[in-house]
Amino acid sequence: MNPPRTACGRFADSFPCVVAVIAILNADILPFLLPEASGCFFLAPLPLTFVAWRLLGSARCLRVWMLPTLLALSSLLLFHNPHTDLPARRTGAELRVKATDSSLCGGSPSWMPNAPGNVLAEVEAFRYTPADIWRPLSGTVFLRIPSFLNVSPGYGDTLHVSGILEPLLPPSAPGVFDFSAYARAKGVKRVFEVRELTVLQRGSSFLRRVYDVRGIILESLGAKLTEENRAVAAALLFGMKQGVSADIRTDFLRSGTIHVLCVSGLHIALFAMVLMLILRPFPFTLRWLLVLPPVLIYALSTGMQGPAFRAYVMFAVFALLKAFHYRTRPMNTLAFAAVLLMIGNPYAPLELGFQYSFLCVMFLILCGPYLKQISSLAWAPWRFRLHSPGWFHIHALNFLIFSAGASFAAYLASFAVSMCHQGLFTPWAVFSYLLVSPVAWLCFVLFAAGLCASWIPGALSLIGAAMSPLLDLLRGIPAFFAETGYFYTQTTPWWAALLFLILFALLLLNRKPKVELAVLIGLALLAGAFLLFPRMRPDELIIRRGGGVRPMLLFTSPSGGHALVINMPDYEAARDAAALLRMQGSTTVSELYCDSPRRESCGGALPFLNMTDTRSLHFAAPVRLNTVYAYRARKRAQMLGLPMEKNQPSAFVKYRKNPDGFSLILNPPWTGIVLRFRNGADGERLELYRNGVLQKSFPLGPDREIQYEKFTELSHKNL
Repeated sequence: MNPPRTACGRFADSFPCVVAVIAILNADILPFLLPEASGCFFLAPLPLTFVAWRLLGSARCLRVWMLPTLLALSSLLLFHNPHTDLPARRTGAELRVKATDSSLCGGSPSWMPNAPGNVLAEVEAFRYTPADIWRPLSGTVFLRIPSFLNVSPGYGDTLHVSGILEPLLPPSAPGVFDFSAYARAKGVKRVFEVRELTVLQRGSSFLRRVYDVRGIILESLGAKLTEENRAVAAALLFGMKQGVSADIRTDFLRSGTIHVLCVSGLHIALFAMVLMLILRPFPFTLRWLLVLPPVLIYALSTGMQGPAFRAYVMFAVFALLKAFHYRTRPMNTLAFAAVLLMIGNPYAPLELGFQYSFLCVMFLILCGPYLKQISSLAWAPWRFRLHSPGWFHIHALNFLIFSAGASFAAYLASFAVSMCHQGLFTPWAVFSYLLVSPVAWLCFVLFAAGLCASWIPGALSLIGAAMSPLLDLLRGIPAFFAETGYFYTQTTPWWAALLFLILFALLLLNRKPKVELAVLIGLALLAGAFLLFPRMRPDELIIRRGGGVRPMLLFTSPSGGHALVINMPDYEAARDAAALLRMQGSTTVSELYCDSPRRESCGGALPFLNMTDTRSLHFAAPVRLNTVYAYRARKRAQMLGLPMEKNQPSAFVKYRKNPDGFSLILNPPWTGIVLRFRNGADGERLELYRNGVLQKSFPLGPDREIQYEKFTELSHKNL
């Protein structure tokens, strides 16, 4: 008898869906690493498939490994060959599309913004100009609909749009958020900038009617709520976040409670819990069967995104088995939901929401026996006493142990994902979540009561008024903990995050004290490396040049957590600079200095002030009313309370006029660095000096493409 083969066979019989998840990930690994690979991904699963056949045997391998692998490869083939004939270059065009984005509100509620930033749509026909004939085409695009059009499309509407069609390209800045990869995970390779929009036909499908009812409910619920509370209620109850302001979203993100605004297992569980309380008078089996349809309709009304789909599949399997007195392993149910999602979309594991959702729930399942052991140890002293602690004390302590333990387990699982993708450390996330959860549950209790009484005129608006103090508290708790402390650091390599998760799983599965101690030491060392090593890096300089605008220079100090930024020419530069500073661990911008009040130097200053914690703003020349971008940035700086004395010199940059240009002389902590902008016969050049020695010279021609270059201790490294 072969012990490894026997053990693997027992595992496959006990957790067939977990083995299927491993098989699908094995089939997807090459497209994840090399997205542009076309036909080679069919060969990638073969080595591990041969190993699975040796360990599982022919019958098991065919059932739990080969079948999921073939389904995943078929899905990959469809994603790599989307059969779209849309132009690959940037061009003006007209499209006839069908809106398939579940966040579209269709004008109801009236206070909701007309559309999210990127609206998912299926292309039906294409033409270049109104003089051309329509050509039937297929494909998926993101529509970017400006708010000034005052048009509110809904789900399933047929739209006629005209504007600019352009391909999605990787970001020019290294390490920033790759929107093209995010879009590719949804099967999108084009984005359409809408200039004109006409609704040709309103949708009439079942989902459209569900979304219309959702709009009516939110319209009545928000009648007596403030603008901020309306937006938070829509995000909390239905996952519609387009009305949530950037400040509120940032508070939830920095407090570690952003998942409260994304419909997931928390929301499905709270809604189902309230329904089970309402259905309690019914018989046991009937109760579990009756709860399924309303929970399904609620999940559909939220758009049935990945976390909501996972939660409903797990709840539906659990409810059906519970109704007929059967049992199943929760890990198998979780893996079953993952299999369905990954077969439908092979790139789903690359989405941040998928990773957060499934990893957190997986570790919640793994920590169950561990928390039971802690609970039994907590009550061990009472075995030798004459009096019992009482029913209330027992349940209260068990609730505290399991709530705090489950929250901490989910936090550690999300910590690895956050450090890998965002580099964001939120030390108070567990405490914030423990306070937010009961408030969210009370909101769902009132929401369910309002739905039951919705046939009474004005009932939902009264429920909304009763919910108002809870929504104020729901906004206040994340705001408090966001102010308490957080910081960004350099993102962690994926292999280090994976090692952290493996050690955490070993801690929960192991029962040997020595192994537990070794794993705890390993986790502490890894967490310390995640947070401390990036702070030990030397100061860096990142230069963005090209594009016909002034160069942007970012001087970062990871050890001090601050930065100096020179010039912010456009919105793209502001977005990339904010992402680069977060990635470098620079949470504070000591100063934004613009060498001119013209648009090519400060066109992105206003959005940059909104994106970052900037302490001062200075211009090399006076700001006048006709320098619109500089005037708007200066006005925003005044609103933020930044020092704006006209005659106060910059604390970090000294401007000096030269015969052939000008120079910027940096003050501490960047003493000895001089930036000289020189005009010559071949155009303007940027010369970088350190201690009087020329380190590098860059041409600043107007026709050059945007490039990023980095200096560490002023030793040049071209990115």
